[in-house]
Amino acid sequence: MVSVSQFKIGIVIPNWNGKKFLADCLQSLAKIDYQNYLLIVVDNGSSDNSVDYVKEKFSSAIVISNKVNLGFSAAVNQGVKSALKENCDYILLLNNDTVVDSNFLKEMLVAAQENRVGIVGAKIYYYDQPKSIWYVGGRFVKWRASGQHIGWMKNDNENWKGIKKTDFITGCAMLIKKEVFDDIGLFYEPYFLTVEDLDFCYQAREKGWKIKAALDAKVWHKVSFSRQGEFSFSNGYYGTRNRLYFAFIRAKNYFGGLVLLLAVLPFRILQRSLQGNWPMVKGIILGIRDFLILKMGRY
Repeated sequence: MVSVSQFKIGIVIPNWNGKKFLADCLQSLAKIDYQNYLLIVVDNGSSDNSVDYVKEKFSSAIVISNKVNLGFSAAVNQGVKSALKENCDYILLLNNDTVVDSNFLKEMLVAAQENRVGIVGAKIYYYDQPKSIWYVGGRFVKWRASGQHIGWMKNDNENWKGIKKTDFITGCAMLIKKEVFDDIGLFYEPYFLTVEDLDFCYQAREKGWKIKAALDAKVWHKVSFSRQGEFSFSNGYYGTRNRLYFAFIRAKNYFGGLVLLLAVLPFRILQRSLQGNWPMVKGIILGIRDFLILKMGRY
């Protein structure tokens, strides 16, 4: 294994009312077999005493406390800026509702040593179903301007090991070389929540950076607390509005955007209606509306 211990890592954890998750996450980080890291928790106006908890239980952490919820992208950017000021070589974005394997960071850093690799992800399981896959890589589906998780809801298998090329990394666990930020800038804040990771990876690939998934690096994810679940109003709203914005405005993929707007989203509305998931239907419809009037930021 390549010696990677000389690299200083800034681990950035955005948090919004996630105190009930932070204990498991931070305790798992305390047990990893890598010591050269700086922990940065960015709190987005939590009302559950998250800040006091981190300061009391993990006193070595840098805590950035916002008075209001600025969104995922803005919180990440605050953490990234802090890590870069501390001369970190890599920044690891990590969701607060994750638990990590002891060697996950070393495995990600090994993958990052290949030439022009700028972003690395991990193998991510559902926390409540420890062998069920949430993410083992992502493909960008150009014809509908969307990212798609490989392996979603499937059981783990022998093919998902080693280092694999991938189109994008989920912001749930994303290791980024500092030079990537110099090249493309920070995360796009108007999204507020969702799609910022796909957008960031797209911009990096446009600049010639390679993206890899380190599938021997294991993370368990409690999944979408900040969006109140995978099939919620919030997920429907931000996922719809931001995907359309990414397609038409950021990537200028007009064909894919039109397929998304005129075919994929109407199908999703029908599908969720038949399932009786009215909150998500409402979220999708309002997401379309707000994209059409270019209303971004927090709903």
